[in-house]
Amino acid sequence: MKWVISVLFFACVSFSQAAVPACTSGCDDSHYCESSCYTDADNLLYTVNTDRFGDPNKPKCTDGTATCPGDLSSFDFANCQATCEADEACTAYILDQDFNGDRCRFLTQCMSASDAGVITPCEDCSSERKCSSCPQFNYVSGSTVVHWVCEMQGDAYSNKAAEGTLCKPTASCESVEKPALIKCKANDQDPEALGSWVDASEEAVPEDQLQDAECSCNDLRIPAAADTNLFCESEHTVDADGDYIIKSGDRCDLVCDAQLFIPIECRFNTEKTAASWHIEVDGDIDLGEDTTCLACSINNCEKSKNVSGTVRVNLLLLFLLVLLQLTIST
Repeated sequence: MKWVISVLFFACVSFSQAAVPACTSGCDDSHYCESSCYTDADNLLYTVNTDRFGDPNKPKCTDGTATCPGDLSSFDFANCQATCEADEACTAYILDQDFNGDRCRFLTQCMSASDAGVITPCEDCSSERKCSSCPQFNYVSGSTVVHWVCEMQGDAYSNKAAEGTLCKPTASCESVEKPALIKCKANDQDPEALGSWVDASEEAVPEDQLQDAECSCNDLRIPAAADTNLFCESEHTVDADGDYIIKSGDRCDLVCDAQLFIPIECRFNTEKTAASWHIEVDGDIDLGEDTTCLACSINNCEKSKNVSGTVRVNLLLLFLLVLLQLTIST
């Protein structure tokens, strides 16, 4: 199941941010996003108001730096975006109310409050501006898959991230190469075309680094023995060396002496810097990323395999398991 990621914190970064206010939503199919837009007189194209003293169904328009549209018979305050889209000079609009009623101001560009000389923030304004979006990410499920978490409403898997959106990976490991932070950059040639994901050096991020990728655990050897039973979501059989081999993505239960049930799964460590095998024995226990063998009896893991080298289980862990078995037996 796809899980929704919430952004709690983004560290300071070296990306240079444009003066245009950031999008506070994804970029929709019409290439508009919600943003905190303000304006001054030089940036105001024209204003459409409810005609308080005239026909309430026929709005009036006041020229700014541009002439009002000739036909307002179909104007809808609920769809100011359509009027902005029809005017090549318009890239943003602000919908609010004044003493006349509904008001929509059409802008050359979306300005920040400080650039527009506005001291008091508008609490009841609704504004949108034109935007460019970047390709959505393709979600891959898995307990040790590295995803992207982005500074936006929703996520960049089901929504189109607008230009300026920052994203970082949810974890890291040696086998997965991803930049520590990426940004959605607008298309310089065509603002309405798809933008691109860039790193802190403004270099395009290779496609393979944008894909969700799995941090894998080492294969885990579980020697077959009289005191050992293994049950997994997918069937596992004993190999020629007399071992069960479980891999990343497997979820299994190791049963020792028909008494001790030990769930086994590959997960991230606490710091999310590596994947390692975890077991549940009165709480989560991280076996460590170098562990390659787990057994109900210490001697079983000390066997040599029919390959060069010998693998051993963490002796402290085995001591704990044996102690727990003795406790249960008594």
